[in-house]
Amino acid sequence: MKDLNELDHYPWCGHAELLGHGRPIGLATDTIMPLFSQRKKSVRKNSRQFVADGVAHGQRPELVGGGLRRSQTKQTCTDEEQDYDGRVLDSGDFVAGLREQGLLDRGIIPE
Repeated sequence: MKDLNELDHYPWCGHAELLGHGRPIGLATDTIMPLFSQRKKSVRKNSRQFVADGVAHGQRPELVGGGLRRSQTKQTCTDEEQDYDGRVLDSGDFVAGLREQGLLDRGIIPE
């Protein structure tokens, strides 16, 4: 992404979905929205500010390059090997769920 405005409208991102610009990707909005406000308009304003504030922290090495470093290298926090995909920043269980639904193979998650 070039800037936050582009991220606001990127269709494959929970941020855009929360702002009402992205296509529904399965974000747990009922859980996330109350963290920012009880009113939808305030949720959008406050969540965007939260992301904007995070930009000041710069890149975090563990979150750069397609997800968690352990996902890229198949390293895990437990003895079990986790399912992973470089396009997805989430747990192995979440990635496995996407695979089971065929969402990774049908192009729902872009390369």
